[in-house]
Amino acid sequence: MKSYYFVTFILSFLNLAVFIYRDNDKKTSYYLKVLLIIVCLANFGYLALGVSSTLEEAILANKITYLGGCFMPPIMAACMCSLCNIKLKRWIKCICILFSAAVYAMVLSTGFSNFYYLSIRMGRVHDATALIVEHGIGYNFFYIILYGYIVADIVITIIAFIKKQVTKKNLYLLIALQSITIIAFLMGRAIDPTFEIIPAVYVVDGFIFVIIQMQLSQYNLDDSIYVAMQQNNTTGYIVLDL
Repeated sequence: MKSYYFVTFILSFLNLAVFIYRDNDKKTSYYLKVLLIIVCLANFGYLALGVSSTLEEAILANKITYLGGCFMPPIMAACMCSLCNIKLKRWIKCICILFSAAVYAMVLSTGFSNFYYLSIRMGRVHDATALIVEHGIGYNFFYIILYGYIVADIVITIIAFIKKQVTKKNLYLLIALQSITIIAFLMGRAIDPTFEIIPAVYVVDGFIFVIIQMQLSQYNLDDSIYVAMQQNNTTGYIVLDL
């Protein structure tokens, strides 16, 4: 298990490194950058949890992993909207982030209150440290994030399909992303609840988003002009809407 956590952390870091390297001097999705950074932090948390030797270290590592659980879903939804040219109201984004922040604050209370976990102790899964917990009332709010954004992402994909705001190839990648995430999570919980499949899912999701963003930026006129201006700052241009 320790090797698994280490490999998924390295792969998530490579996703971020490839994105930064290929995206040099281009205006790209801010959400995608934040998404890949959070994936790295979350997978680092899983690695830190796996090698923890004390309960305090394990609890701290668990709090780091929840950066992904709490903030990945809203940022992924915003990223999908950006890729599909679907505009969200600012107040909707604010509510989503504030709710995730509130749930994360509940997670941070672990060790100080019984609101999120009624009880928590160390255990072992193969060669890695794991936490054996009894969920409290606060954990129900995490389910709202988990299942709510699964539905939201499916709706975004359907809207993109209807409005044809994204190419069929990228749309198929989005559908694959949704399917992999949902199926992997449900199968992981059904087959072996002690095995954390989420780090691998994070890596696959990040890889798919990087592929989609590369394809979009390849044919993005604004990005092409921006790069040309960076190379020759004596050139000016005017962009007109419809």
